[in-house]
Amino acid sequence: LLLEGQSIACVSDAGMPAISDPGADLVIKAIEAGITVVPLPGANAALTALIASGLDTKSFAFAGFLPKRGKHRVGELQR
Repeated sequence: LLLEGQSIACVSDAGMPAISDPGADLVIKAIEAGITVVPLPGANAALTALIASGLDTKSFAFAGFLPKRGKHRVGELQR
């Protein structure tokens, strides 16, 4: 569709497309094909949580989502 000149939207069910999301692969392929990618800022789970936390927002890091399994999740938090 994009190569035919049509527009599409990439929507994520949690956060923003392409941030810790397979949408990043679509963006890379589009750019490689010479297609302009236009992000539309909106709700973002990580930023919303940061803002509501009361933590200092001058600097922060997002390391992706925690693993679903208990022991892997605990290991990642301990790391």
